Amino acid sequence: MKILNFSSHYEDCGIAKYQENYVNELQSHEGIKSTFFKYSPYQTREMNEAEFNEVIDLLRKEITSYDIFHIQHEFGFYRGNQFERLVNTAKNAGIKTVVTYHTSPDLIIIKKPLTGLGPRSLVNYVKSYRHNRILTNMHIAPLLRSDIILAHNEYTIGQLIAYGVPKESILLIPHPTYPITKPKKTTFIAESLHKKEGDVILSTVGYIHRFKGVTNAIKALSYLPSNYKLAVLGGVKSDSNDHKLYDQIADLILKRGLTDRVFISGVVDSDDDLNSYIRETDISLYPYDSKYYKGVASGGLNLAIANERPVIAYPVATFKETNTEISQLVFTRSDSYYELAREIKNIDMAEQTKRIRQYADANSWTNITTQLVSAYNSLLK
Repeated sequence: MKILNFSSHYEDCGIAKYQENYVNELQSHEGIKSTFFKYSPYQTREMNEAEFNEVIDLLRKEITSYDIFHIQHEFGFYRGNQFERLVNTAKNAGIKTVVTYHTSPDLIIIKKPLTGLGPRSLVNYVKSYRHNRILTNMHIAPLLRSDIILAHNEYTIGQLIAYGVPKESILLIPHPTYPITKPKKTTFIAESLHKKEGDVILSTVGYIHRFKGVTNAIKALSYLPSNYKLAVLGGVKSDSNDHKLYDQIADLILKRGLTDRVFISGVVDSDDDLNSYIRETDISLYPYDSKYYKGVASGGLNLAIANERPVIAYPVATFKETNTEISQLVFTRSDSYYELAREIKNIDMAEQTKRIRQYADANSWTNITTQLVSAYNSLLK
């Protein structure tokens, strides 16, 4: 079985790391070869039509030597009809097509109701309707020709069905957990926060984004004793539209008098370094916006699990869905930084660490890759 992947790869991108892990795991499966297509969506989305035509010509030549074409979908990856053309090129060549859909469509395709019968309301409604129709044609219609759509949570599946994607073509596949890491021991975080005996180091992990609740983690610190400190393990991504947020976070730290209790690492380029820094901390916090993340899987959450850190999170639907009978995650009662502080004080760290290990073993990349192989095999019977 030969799989050609259209995905970001060997780039500073969560989806890139996600699919690289699958490709690496598939190497251990006899008779399976999984490779990346030459171009990444980060390259193709910037291309004009003539340049993208050359990409399609190359794909048309290469695709015939493969059994399956596997596309990673994220809304920012594609412009115009690029996603549609990729799917059609594979299907016209008789190649089975798999799409991993990472984000629920209703986070981008927002159906606004008619708010009145005045001219302005009618014009805004028509504009919104036309915009949504364009997005639907770009990001949903190509799924109707695909053979399998993989999604990470029931919410996304429900939304895809609501947009007309056949239920029988959608498969729920959990977001795998990274293997338990054994990184080198570091003291960078301890030194940066002047750690003393009895200190409890909290962390947020991943790129700083307004929906990831870094400000809520900082505010929660105000309700905790002075021996609680926070390491923000990440910075603002270079292509983010959230650069002002960084200054706003720094201003909040100053305003609350927490400069000695909060350290921001900035972007950590090395995965090994990031794993080491996470292991210097005691508890990982995920006060994510419940509305935004209701249809989005979080690779950052799995980094805490891979490093055996207890997790406290807001009750995000996708997080709750993955919380098995092991109860590996601790949830706040509401999206409140006061409730976050409450759970931080009450958590049984030893017990939650044990549960995290159990979950990581059960949902390892090795085990979930077996599910992916089963999905591939079902197409080739």
